[in-house]
Amino acid sequence: MLLLPAFITLGQDSRVSLGVTGSTDFYNIDFLPVEAGPATFDTDFNYSIGASARYQFNDNLGLNLKITYATRDFTLNHNYRFIDLNDPLFFQLPRQTSANLSYLDFPISVNYAFLKKNRFDIFFSAGVAPGVLLTNDESTVFEDNREEKTESITNDDLMNSLLVSGTFGAGIKYHLIDKLDIILEPQYRYFFNRISDGNEDNTPQLFSIALGAELRL
Repeated sequence: MLLLPAFITLGQDSRVSLGVTGSTDFYNIDFLPVEAGPATFDTDFNYSIGASARYQFNDNLGLNLKITYATRDFTLNHNYRFIDLNDPLFFQLPRQTSANLSYLDFPISVNYAFLKKNRFDIFFSAGVAPGVLLTNDESTVFEDNREEKTESITNDDLMNSLLVSGTFGAGIKYHLIDKLDIILEPQYRYFFNRISDGNEDNTPQLFSIALGAELRL
């Protein structure tokens, strides 16, 4: 019984929080023009989801580590033009090639709360986010609606297995109930290398809106 007050005090003074996080990701990718035909690239809907851990040095300054599964999908629209759509050759042409990419990201950031109220904090964040390639699947749909596995735009010679980006963000941490916080954080990321050396003209950028929940231990 004598140890119970000590455990209660330790819980109250804990600087560690654990949580879950997810985001909707909007990539700005500068794709190279396709030489053969009027093909165009599009970025697809992408997201990330994972877990987070935070260590609070003091009331204002904290260190945040996330481990997230992140998609970076894009699509190549071939846009072939045929005068006679009944030509047998037309149905053998590719219509759309989809690159389905996934990475395991490890964002690390420092967070500083510049405004603290009773129910919420507003903070800035900055850090770095290395990411390791998990999958680089690709499939092509042809004009006759058949779908096949391909490797034209995501083969191993074109894809970077390690991506590194700098992160900058601002957000709000809302103290929902005792020890439970809800965090909304819009974020900007600038990548220092390309997702695909064969399809990009420059390093990509990312705008994301992350939502998470953290439990203070």
